[in-house]
Amino acid sequence: MTEVNVININSPFLDQKPGTSGLRKSTLKFQEEHYLEIFIEAILGSLDDLERSTLVVGGGW
Repeated sequence: MTEVNVININSPFLDQKPGTSGLRKSTLKFQEEHYLEIFIEAILGSLDDLERSTLVVGGGW
């Protein structure tokens, strides 16, 4: 069985922007509590028809 974690967003991060400019943050910024989860949720919320889709998250240098 898959474990599901629920994150309640009380206050969004005001510096998160769509597109690659939103990804140009320091490692320390992405290590803030729930920063990455909220960023990914915002991206997924902007997409339609994700049923039977595969999400690949990666990074590089």
